[in-house]
Amino acid sequence: MDIRGSLAIFSPRVLRLLDLLLHQGEPVSVDSMAAALDSSRRTVFRDLEHIEGLLDQVQIVSVSGKGIRLECTREIRDNLAALLAQVSWYPGSRRRRLLCLLLKLLDHNGEAQKLFYYADSLGVSESTVSNDLDELEPWLKEHDILLVRRPGQGVYAEGREEDIRTAISGRLIGEGMGADCSYSRNCGFPGEAIEQGIRDVLNQAGTKLDWMTAESYAMFRVYLMVMVKRVKAGALLKEGYAPAGAFQQRLAGMLASALEGYFSLNLPGEERSGMALRIEACRSKQNSPLQVDTEENRERLQTLTCQMIERFDPVLAPTLLSNEQLIQGLSRHLVAAMTRLKKRVILPEPLEGQLAVQYPAIYQKSRNGAAVLQEYLHVPVPSSEVSLIAIHFLAALSAIGEKNIRKRVLSAGVVCAAGIGMSYMLASQVRQRFKGELEVEISGWDDREAWEKVDFIISTMPLENPNKPVIQVHLLLTEEDCQNIREAINAYAFVAKGAPLSGQRPRLPERLERIHRALRQVWSMLGAFVVESIAGDCSFEELAAFAAERFSSDKTGGAELYRALIERERVVTQVIAEMGIVLLHARSAGALAPVFALIVPEGGTFVRGYFRGVTSCVLMLVPRDCPPDITGIMGTINSALVDLPPLLEAVRRGDGPGVQALLETELSEVLAQYCTETLHG
Repeated sequence: MDIRGSLAIFSPRVLRLLDLLLHQGEPVSVDSMAAALDSSRRTVFRDLEHIEGLLDQVQIVSVSGKGIRLECTREIRDNLAALLAQVSWYPGSRRRRLLCLLLKLLDHNGEAQKLFYYADSLGVSESTVSNDLDELEPWLKEHDILLVRRPGQGVYAEGREEDIRTAISGRLIGEGMGADCSYSRNCGFPGEAIEQGIRDVLNQAGTKLDWMTAESYAMFRVYLMVMVKRVKAGALLKEGYAPAGAFQQRLAGMLASALEGYFSLNLPGEERSGMALRIEACRSKQNSPLQVDTEENRERLQTLTCQMIERFDPVLAPTLLSNEQLIQGLSRHLVAAMTRLKKRVILPEPLEGQLAVQYPAIYQKSRNGAAVLQEYLHVPVPSSEVSLIAIHFLAALSAIGEKNIRKRVLSAGVVCAAGIGMSYMLASQVRQRFKGELEVEISGWDDREAWEKVDFIISTMPLENPNKPVIQVHLLLTEEDCQNIREAINAYAFVAKGAPLSGQRPRLPERLERIHRALRQVWSMLGAFVVESIAGDCSFEELAAFAAERFSSDKTGGAELYRALIERERVVTQVIAEMGIVLLHARSAGALAPVFALIVPEGGTFVRGYFRGVTSCVLMLVPRDCPPDITGIMGTINSALVDLPPLLEAVRRGDGPGVQALLETELSEVLAQYCTETLHG
């Protein structure tokens, strides 16, 4: 294999992807790679195929439940590493170039570098660097950082270390570089040793940081990286800080001790106080451990909260002030918000800035309320903080039944990387958690027509230009996922009373035809239900081949179906060890009708390690041209696996009669509801 020749063909983005995989001992998730490369999941998969296609002795392996790993001999790995060390690749987009330039500039705080230095490291001309600096200068000024240009000497940024740290963390998180991103491999900052050390220390902290929201955790991690890099260079903070709460001080002390041991540093009191203050600036989830220590501070916080409510709407203020949930929620929010405002920590705009567009009157009232903070602290309140305050008021207005506000049932699109089958499982969890508040619509990863009909999208993966806010979640919802969905509901569920309804009712013959088609398809599927056996030591590929051969329309359809099952497994594993099953599912031209079947291993368990000890395989197939209402009814089976523990237990045991009886009971209720809703249009 001519490795050097193959690398010469690769784009800078593919080279960065190869370098990322080469230096990771553990599998890397596709989402992490997409974030690191500032690209989509689809682009990552295409690039992975490109690597495997041109480097014939390199194999890209999907590890169940973990991600992607590069496999090759030690000799090939060493050769690749040596060649990549000689390669100079540059940021793949203007946005990423500006970020890299900013990081390099701030990393040399007070140290002049000529334009050629930046041009050479970024792969652009000196005039391009000069234009980029012109664009960055106003942003730097907003953060009290001066851009100095000295003829013959170069350019440099000059500012306090505190402002430098705030600027770096805000810019990185604002660019969407979250907690899973590798800043060092992406932007050359702050260095792999420091970044890995910070990751290790935070991991050792266990659940002590679980109360932070995702963006706050990411910003705090960047803060620690900048702090360690600065202290290692011998630059210690000299300014003192007002004391934070007892919880914040204890957590800062614990982390400081861990950092001192890991990096062989000495962090004096000023550094620990600064860290405690940064912890106080972090947004918390619903159950917050943050506290205000003195009675004087508690009274001041209470006074500011009441003043904000009165400024928000003087007429409604007496009613709002009796809403204990609003008082507590807003007060808890202000603890962190006031610290952020003092330190000029700017959070990303929640819900992509749509709240101000959707509810301009409420947003303006919230801005009036936020003016209380601006007058008290003598600092401007950014739009992101106004939006977060507005969410609290929107929820309160709905709770008191304010005459011009009502809370409507929202529609959310659910998209899952694993395909339509897993989407139904995710949708079932959302329905259970937000019953009566969300109507859930299942859609594909590129179903833009479906996205247009929903208020926002709940997805397990990044989406390209969805034109709707996206709440990214895990397949099995976490508490933080639910909190993010809750914020979206609070932000989008409020409308003026009497808002008109839209939509045209189909004619009765058309509705009757839809009912007839659905009943016929379900009757056919239930009649063909079967439990098949396969050798317990089979591989996943052998399981997919068995399913394709047994349940496809013909030989050609079998090949098509096998390809669909394998491609889906490459995206994300269909082995769900937590439930004890394999959920083998696909929409394929290889299926002529909906299929539901069980494939059970001889001996009661799949023995290969890839299956992680699961005891049964659920096979669900739908034709490629299957109507949405039939797909929805089929999705009921996926939901039932979550909603009905007896059904899941029968599936695990391979109990065919038990599964069929439970499924018929569930489907009878679903079909009755479907017929009623369809008849009434």
